[in-house]
Amino acid sequence: MSSTPARQRSTGRARRDRRQAIVDAALELAGEKPFDEVTIAEVARRAGVSHGLLFYYFADKWAITTEALGQLLDGLRAVQVEPTADAAPRTRVETFAGRYLAFVLAHRVSYAALMHGPAIARPDVRALVDDARRDAALLLADLLGRDVPLSRWDELELSSWLAVLDVCADRILADDGLDPDEVASWAAGRLLGDA
Repeated sequence: MSSTPARQRSTGRARRDRRQAIVDAALELAGEKPFDEVTIAEVARRAGVSHGLLFYYFADKWAITTEALGQLLDGLRAVQVEPTADAAPRTRVETFAGRYLAFVLAHRVSYAALMHGPAIARPDVRALVDDARRDAALLLADLLGRDVPLSRWDELELSSWLAVLDVCADRILADDGLDPDEVASWAAGRLLGDA
């Protein structure tokens, strides 16, 4: 007996929902402690699934971690999109930096795990981070009206500025008294040469 198309769609949706519940559980737990300390048992319990079902969707803890980190980076990309293209370049860059820093603050444990935990040494995770940085450099180029593809020097300048923004995020998370809005303004000025 074959399944009806409606039943197949329902089954497919249920699979996606369970898979996403596992990823959501991993992200929630990563908000409470570093990814490398999150266990499969905790993820399964939080997602409301058995170990066996979890392993049906993901080969191991790192596969869940990679998917969760990928979704976290997608969230960062989404907040960096600039809706006010008619704003002055400084305002656009400052908004970009401010949104980046606000996202990092909202996801501080996950960010720290991503940038400083053992996951960053994994080639698949490193590739996700590198892709996100390339996307951010291209978005910055667009905000600044620079030609794409980027020249080697533009790519170096924008990548370096993003690295500075990462250092600023680390300092803000270390609670050394830096105000995120002031940092965003300072960073925009540095990139545009008017600081």
